[in-house]
Amino acid sequence: MSINEAIDILGGETSFSGVRITDRSALGNPAVWKGIQLISQSVAKLPLLTYRRGDNDSRERATEHPAYRLLKRSPNDHTSHYIFKQSMMQNALLHGNAYAWISRDGGGNPIELIMLDSTQTFPARENGQLLYVTTVDGEERKLRFSDVLHIKGLSPDGLIGWSVIDVMKDALGLGLSVMRYSAVYFKNAAKPSVVIELPPNIRDKEKIEQFRHQWGSMHQGLTNSHRPALLTSGAKVIPISNNNEESQLSESMENDRIMVSNILSIPPHMLGANISTSHSSLESESKSFLSNTLDGWLHNWESECSQKLLTEEQKENDSHFMEFERKAIISIDATTQSTLAIQEYNNGIISFEELRAMNNRPTVKDPSHTFRRPANILVEGEEPEPEDGGTTFEQQPQDEPQDTDGPADDEPATEDTEDDTEPLRAITAATLQRLVNRMAKGKDIEASRSIMLESFEMFPAAEQFTDDLLTGLAEELQASLPEQRASVFSRIDIKEHTERLINGKTI
Repeated sequence: MSINEAIDILGGETSFSGVRITDRSALGNPAVWKGIQLISQSVAKLPLLTYRRGDNDSRERATEHPAYRLLKRSPNDHTSHYIFKQSMMQNALLHGNAYAWISRDGGGNPIELIMLDSTQTFPARENGQLLYVTTVDGEERKLRFSDVLHIKGLSPDGLIGWSVIDVMKDALGLGLSVMRYSAVYFKNAAKPSVVIELPPNIRDKEKIEQFRHQWGSMHQGLTNSHRPALLTSGAKVIPISNNNEESQLSESMENDRIMVSNILSIPPHMLGANISTSHSSLESESKSFLSNTLDGWLHNWESECSQKLLTEEQKENDSHFMEFERKAIISIDATTQSTLAIQEYNNGIISFEELRAMNNRPTVKDPSHTFRRPANILVEGEEPEPEDGGTTFEQQPQDEPQDTDGPADDEPATEDTEDDTEPLRAITAATLQRLVNRMAKGKDIEASRSIMLESFEMFPAAEQFTDDLLTGLAEELQASLPEQRASVFSRIDIKEHTERLINGKTI
């Protein structure tokens, strides 16, 4: 007989309903079984990966790290990573604690994770040091604190988690008692018990018991329902008035599902509760299951694995960390998934090679990992090429020094001179209009100063022009209401400002 079987027979806590609660009897409640299975399987199917942190907080999978193999592939030679995480979660949910011994090589690197019996393992202090005590093959062993992976639930002291079986024994016992009552009810063909009135002359206990036994063998159980009753010696049947509605079996079982959903923090509809919910409500509750039910356990795993499976140097330098790939549990339809992947590719989030790998398609032999960049999105400070193919300010030739024999400043310019400066006026006006539109959309005016100076650096009075224009705008905006912001920028005369800038005049 195993230890768990012995505990089921001899141990367990007795609830007020009179039902003894053990881990096995608690799992006999369908709502508890489904809830434990739902959480443990959801956590188990999420990949728990080890990452190396790079420059600028970048990351890459640390496939060479010993913990990567233990958590991603197999914790030991006889257990898969899925079964390991599922079993650990089952123990943590029921007993409040799940333990695994970390076997290390001579260099202190983890090489195996071996599960320990949650009912035979507990933390203890010895000479001021925290350690774990466990029993293996009837022999008590003491393990170092750093050599035991401990996934714990709600805890009063941070050292050991509360057992759901102990804390919730009365609630779980109530659900089991309803189930057992239902079983007895249907054993009697879904009819209440009866009282058999025997004649006064039958007083022999042996005959009474014989009569009771014959009646039970003839009429108890669903297979014997509706068989004709045969009474002898003047016996009479007196039925007890009762029915299924009065016993509230259906309502009690429905309440039990809701109660279990509260214990395990699972939306009631996931346990089969008959609640009125719309499609949008169900979608919202499913998202709530991911964020409220699972995420706490995922953080629990991540912090414990990072503490126990990384070296002190890695923890001190924050060079490595463990993290679940949470998106693996989010199921989306094929159309949405395809649209999302294309958007990520077109916006430069993933490369073409990564996109093919996501769809399990072979990549090119020497992937270049080139990333796209939308042409209509600019980095702040950059200017697009003119649409007409003209030159930018940086490409504009510097003005040739004027011939001393040419016209004086007060003489009218010739037609040829006006034709030469017209492209410059057009580009200057377009650039100034673009900068004004940028500030009108809410961009910081001071932050636009450097861009404006860089754009107009070829003009001698560019700095004075920029300061005068931005100072005037700042003062006018300060004296205006927020809803008047657009009108402030709309009053700027782009043509007049362009002429002043080109002619070296201040505002």
